[in-house]
Amino acid sequence: MDEETTAETGRLLSKEEAAAYLGGVPVTVKTVEGLVRRREVAFVKVGRAVVFTQAALDAYIAAHTVQPAPNAWGLTDASLKHIRAGRATRSPRAS
Repeated sequence: MDEETTAETGRLLSKEEAAAYLGGVPVTVKTVEGLVRRREVAFVKVGRAVVFTQAALDAYIAAHTVQPAPNAWGLTDASLKHIRAGRATRSPRAS
């Protein structure tokens, strides 16, 4: 089933399907089991089976998405331009 069909039907995803949805190769079933064990992702228990909704997996992805920093120093582009402009106007040091 494709993602649109899953969302429309509200079908629950198995651990294997959740691993594939979260990224495939680097995310294994053991990784998903660890997330469940540590309660890092929402899941549904059906008897002994652990299953996931697509919304729960999307929420996990959103919560763990890291936004890039402006630069290594945490400065904005405007601040860096100001610093660079100050360096350009200084006279070279006398040796």
